[in-house]
Amino acid sequence: LAITWRPVADIAAYVVKLEQEERGEVVEARIPATAARFVVPDGFLRPDTEYTLGIGTVSDNGNMSVVETTFTTGRTTAAKK
Repeated sequence: LAITWRPVADIAAYVVKLEQEERGEVVEARIPATAARFVVPDGFLRPDTEYTLGIGTVSDNGNMSVVETTFTTGRTTAAKK
């Protein structure tokens, strides 16, 4: 899964945080201001599970503004033989 966004002008960096609260699992990364994409590590997402995603912009003076949302992954179905 690749998370993408529209670039924001005049920032120092982005911070991306993907969290699954019930399991206490978190992936967090500081991304250069020139980036507009974050690839979720293979194996992190599980089927039928709710996650919180935050994408923040970091200003030159260190202030941060974050947009947060939640999503649920789809269920998988067993292959029929």
